[in-house]
Amino acid sequence: MITDTSAQEPRGLNTKELESLAALSAESPTRRIDHALEIARQILGMDFGYVTEFVGDEQILRGVSGDSASFDMTQGDGYPLDGTYCQRMVVGSIPKIVPNTAENEELRDLAVTKLSVIGSYVGVPIYLSDGSMYGTFCTISHQPQSDLGERHLLLMQILSHIVAAGIEQQRLEKENERLRTKMAEMQSDFDEFEEDRRVTRILTSGEFKTIPRGTPPPQ
Repeated sequence: MITDTSAQEPRGLNTKELESLAALSAESPTRRIDHALEIARQILGMDFGYVTEFVGDEQILRGVSGDSASFDMTQGDGYPLDGTYCQRMVVGSIPKIVPNTAENEELRDLAVTKLSVIGSYVGVPIYLSDGSMYGTFCTISHQPQSDLGERHLLLMQILSHIVAAGIEQQRLEKENERLRTKMAEMQSDFDEFEEDRRVTRILTSGEFKTIPRGTPPPQ
């Protein structure tokens, strides 16, 4: 039977960890997402953290932290979603915490496990406020991590909510910027229209008179 955690009893987060989480709320959305990955990677003792977005049949890396080179994973990269760790986690064929991939039948023989030398994995879905799933919030390590437990899963779930809020704030800011640009374009079009109307009114009302040749310019 698949479980989401190891046999370790759950423990709450310590004061330092809670303070780190509280500090995230004061940061910009982009920095908040990056910092959340750093916190997860450091507290769990993992080599690499990443945020994915599910787009069609791909997962795209939207944020990364740590040793991306050794896993050959770069921000902005896209990978076929089918068969990935994240897809397996989301559908429930692997647990959210895999302390040792060599002991997991789903993962140990995968090409990505061997090529990237993935020894452990922790991942949780990222859900937006409307209930839709954006993607995943994950950490991986080259070495097995036998001490991973429920407190680490709790931390990852909290951070995934913080990341989701940051993603939605980014989207809101982009939409606001789009609307500001659109309004500026509309104002420019309106100003041009009003100027055309003013010129037309002058020409058709007789207010405009031809200046005789040789008339000196106004002082």
